[in-house]
Amino acid sequence: MIYTAEEILPVVSYLIDKYTSKESSSVPYETARSLMEAVVYCIRELEQSSYNSLAGEHQLTARAAYEAGYEAVIHKVWRTKELYEKMTENFLFYGCANYRDTIQTGMPQFFLRYDARFCPQDHLLTLDYPPLFLDYRQQGIDLVHEYLGNLFLEQKFLSLFSPEAAEYLVRQQEEQNKAPYMGNISELVLLNAIGCFLTDCPLYEPVLYEKHEEEIAGYFSEDTREQAERKAAGIIKIIIREADTPGMTQYFTRMSRELAARIKNSLAHGTLSSVFTFS
Repeated sequence: MIYTAEEILPVVSYLIDKYTSKESSSVPYETARSLMEAVVYCIRELEQSSYNSLAGEHQLTARAAYEAGYEAVIHKVWRTKELYEKMTENFLFYGCANYRDTIQTGMPQFFLRYDARFCPQDHLLTLDYPPLFLDYRQQGIDLVHEYLGNLFLEQKFLSLFSPEAAEYLVRQQEEQNKAPYMGNISELVLLNAIGCFLTDCPLYEPVLYEKHEEEIAGYFSEDTREQAERKAAGIIKIIIREADTPGMTQYFTRMSRELAARIKNSLAHGTLSSVFTFS
């Protein structure tokens, strides 16, 4: 659906009336621009949603497309809230204060303050805890929905391992760096799980020791980066093969290229301990 400025401006005027309760027909430039972005955001949301079947059957006016898009935004907010509630039922933060604060303190504020009508493009939060992947080009509820969806997959992944072991890895990082851990917990656990797979250590408790460093280095030392990537992807698939969670394999094998690059770079500089966490 493509609408001209002439078609969209009356919708913006309609939204200004709602914003000011018809007490004024003028608003500051910044407000008008934000309301214009709100209209465009909702129309784009319609294009990306199941509600678009309505638009496919009938050529909607810009006003109708906006209203249908607004309903699509509201529906996504509900689905995102349901996802959040499911995620926090048995929430573990593994000793990572940044993860805890982002999910338990920050995210409820999003659902309280998110303005689907006048500012749906604003996701409000800084999302300080980093997922392994996130398309930061997205805005508003689209960004938050993907953010929580990715963290839900990561939470399922972490449930394959001992919570105490994951917390131990976080604590080791904090002791080594003398600062709160601000990275991704799944990445820590995944790397050490790969190391445990190679050294026949228990995967459930992915704790490595310095004596394992040589064995891990030997496994990758003669590989090209592409070969190391294929090996990493294969190991990741084996590690999570028992997890009955759609999308998990595809999500985590995306890490194989970055992990292979980090491993090969660390081998070249004798710094494998910067990739794996050794006790």
